[in-house]
Amino acid sequence: MGINEELISKIKHLEELDLKGDLDDQDYELLKKLKEDRERALEKENQKYLPRQIIVVRKDLNMDPGKLAAQVAHASLATITNRLIAISDSKFELTLNSKYDNLLKIWIEKKFTKIVLSVKNENELLKIETKAKEKGLPVYLIEDAGFTAFNEKTKTCLSIGPCLPEDLKDVTGKLRLL
Repeated sequence: MGINEELISKIKHLEELDLKGDLDDQDYELLKKLKEDRERALEKENQKYLPRQIIVVRKDLNMDPGKLAAQVAHASLATITNRLIAISDSKFELTLNSKYDNLLKIWIEKKFTKIVLSVKNENELLKIETKAKEKGLPVYLIEDAGFTAFNEKTKTCLSIGPCLPEDLKDVTGKLRLL
């Protein structure tokens, strides 16, 4: 699905008129709006090429907002920290060996998109983990130590990616936003 050719044609026509100084205020505003619409459409089209990270959270634990935020943060950071190879000269060095290492670099440098989804329980969480691993996606399961909110070790959430949306569709496509 590309950008509407009629929209591009209208923009070009109005731009030509603007160059000649023939645009009135109303046409100028129309040109401005059409350009903004085109930019939004281009950005939306390009989203499918930008990596994102998915974090899947168990709803049955009814975590308070602080605990939930901490668990999601753990999951997101685990993606990066588990891929760090060495620390030298106060710099983190990342070895880019795979498609997913390169997507991690792009993810960090671009929009750093994170999407938080939910599952009903631990069983569903583990099924999602298995699907992601079967596809070879970067996955990290967070298990809370059980010192504060829980009385025992508890699997709370899972990070997947960063990966491209097409890699995630079969794994998390049917899950709901948290």
